[in-house]
Amino acid sequence: MSAAVTTFVSESLIRRHIPHSTFGGLSISLLTGLCLPVCDCMVVPTFASIVRKRMPLPCAVTFLTAVPVTNPVAIWSIPTNHGWCSGERDWA
Repeated sequence: MSAAVTTFVSESLIRRHIPHSTFGGLSISLLTGLCLPVCDCMVVPTFASIVRKRMPLPCAVTFLTAVPVTNPVAIWSIPTNHGWCSGERDWA
C-alpha cells in the first residue's frame, strides 16, 4: 500500500483533492480510511508516505487512526474472539 501511494499519488493530487478547510480535510481523510481495508502493520508505512507527500498532519493522523478501527477483519474478529457471536459473554 505504501508503495502504491508513493507510485500513484502525487503531491499535486493531494493538494487538489484535500480541501483547505480543516473539517473538509478531516472528513476526506476519514472517508479514505474507511475505504482502505488495510491492517495495522500497513497503515504506518502508508501514513509515512502520505506525510512525505505533504498531506496536512491532522488529516494524516485522522487517516492513521481511522484505518485500524474500521478494518473489516478487526470488526469481524472482535465479537468472535470475545464469544459474543456464540452467545457466551466474556467481558474480561
